[in-house]
Amino acid sequence: MPLRRTSFNQLSALRTATPTGTNTQVAEAKLPNRSGALAGAAAKLGEGNININYAYAGIEPETNAPVVIFGVVDAGQASKILDQVAAAAA
Repeated sequence: MPLRRTSFNQLSALRTATPTGTNTQVAEAKLPNRSGALAGAAAKLGEGNININYAYAGIEPETNAPVVIFGVVDAGQASKILDQVAAAAA
């Protein structure tokens, strides 16, 4: 791929651009590594009238336990529900 020259205007725009973003609270769930665990957690949130705006998952580095992050409006209430889900699964 040939090198492409960037114009002064493009560089100037990048230097003056202001990054935007928002901070939101999220609820974390450490779920068991078995079929249906995520569906069960989502169902419990639904029963509590908590909508999931987004979710992403990963692995806890120390224990390799699955961790799911839920983006919800009421993170405090969601955390309580997810704690109950985790305790029931243990």
